[in-house]
Order: sequence, then C-alpha cells, then structure tokens
Amino acid sequence: MRGRHTVLGLTLSVTFLLAACGGEEYSQPLAPQGNPPSPLFEPWTPPTNTQTETGDSEQVVSLPISPGFYETTVTVEGGDTFAGVATIIDPDGSFVTFISQTDATFGVLAGTGENQIIGAGTNIFYSDTWSQVDGSVSGQAADSESATLNVEAPETGYQSVVEISRNNSISDTPISLAELSGSYLMQDTGLVTTQISIDSDGVVTGTDQRGCIFNGLANIPDESVNVFQVRFTAENCGSAGGSSAEQRNGDYSALGTFGGDQVLVVGTNGVVVAYFRGLKN
Repeated sequence: MRGRHTVLGLTLSVTFLLAACGGEEYSQPLAPQGNPPSPLFEPWTPPTNTQTETGDSEQVVSLPISPGFYETTVTVEGGDTFAGVATIIDPDGSFVTFISQTDATFGVLAGTGENQIIGAGTNIFYSDTWSQVDGSVSGQAADSESATLNVEAPETGYQSVVEISRNNSISDTPISLAELSGSYLMQDTGLVTTQISIDSDGVVTGTDQRGCIFNGLANIPDESVNVFQVRFTAENCGSAGGSSAEQRNGDYSALGTFGGDQVLVVGTNGVVVAYFRGLKN
C-alpha cells in the first residue's frame, strides 16, 4: 500500500468540522451562485442541463477535472488574495471551498464540453452574524488537475478569480471505511473540544463539550480517491462563539479527506459552517 500523507502538513490553515463557532470577520466573502447546478450539494449528483447567457439549452457533461483535494488561491476583484485555501471535490462534482472557520462555499460543479466548467453554490460566512449568499461559477480546466474559475455573486457585486490545483499525493491515496474507522479528537485552542467515532460500516457518532450529539453516516464514493462524504444530524447543541444553539442544530452535509491518523472535514447545515480536524486516538 502507498504511504499515507499527513494532510495537516500542508501550507493550509485548515481546522475542520462539527464545532461551528463564530469568529473572524471577512469583508468580502467568497460566494458562488445561481442558475447552473443546484446549491449546497443537495443531492450529491450533478444536474443534467443548464441555460447559457443566451438562453439556449446547454448539455452538462462530466466535470473535466478529477475529484480530490485541491490547493486553492482566491483573488477578489478590488480586494484581497487568499492563499492556502482548501477545496475538496467529490466524484459527483459536489465541492466545498474552505477559506476559514467562518467562511466556506458549498456547491456543485459540472462540465459543458471543451474543458469548460460551470457551477453554483452558496457562501456561508460570519460577520457579526451568519449570512448566506448565492453565486455562480464558470471557468476553464487547463487539464484534469487544474482550473481557473470565475466566481460572481450578483446580490453583493462580488467577483473573484479562483485558481485550483490538485494535490495528487493526497488525492490519489486509496481510502476505505476500514481505514477511516476509529475515534477522533479535536482539541484545538479556542475551539469546542469534539470527539467523533466512525465505525467500519461508516456510522458516525460523537459529542462535543457544549452538549452536541452527532449521528450520521460516512460514505466513500470511490475508494481510489481520498474524498469521503458525511451526512449527519446535530442535536442538543449549546451555543458556541457567535453561533446559537438553534443555528448549530440540524442536518449537515460535508466532505472530508483522510491522511495518516487524521481527518479533515468541512460541512454545513445551510446556516453555519461546521469543521473538524481530528486526530485518531
């Protein structure tokens, strides 16, 4: 078997899932929207068609980039550049782009032929309160491992250029539920301590120090690609940071990746960003 790569050793400031707390402010959140695929990767499968700017029907085809873990740079028009951003894309085209614990975008990408990419998603971010903004994605794949995407959110006037490059060492490491199974602990400074267990059937259970009870299921759509999906419910949650108990409770969808004895996952219930960086006990 190929050697495991330590995902957390990347130049990514990534601390992930299930803690959903408020914090840093970002004046220009990333926000993909709209008309092509449905937002918030619900369901996991991509759409069958969309409309072009001329109103003509355009058939959606397979995404021209491979699923996996992508190192990402976001350059906001007239604003900041965010390097060290993480994007996870699953085999169905569902994606999450994670800028910080309080700023992530969830959506769906698809192809339209000749290496063109379209997509849509919802940016969920915290600035005094949690907000959600829809946006659209369009762009061009340079090859199966890199692409340049243009992101627009008409509601806010936001525009950015997003460069993504696949990390093959992480992405091409095989993964199975047997390897993923175990108990993971997140004890990062300033975050809610969280314990999550995954069994060999993918059943997810867990708790955190604010009373949350987590129950769900992990699924690996393609064991040759180091990406897994998680659907879970959070109940009995207390408030944490800028997030109320009501905001933290609910049904979540998430994407994750596994490396060595650690998991990285990021998800949402449509209201807050949830994240987890767990070390296997």
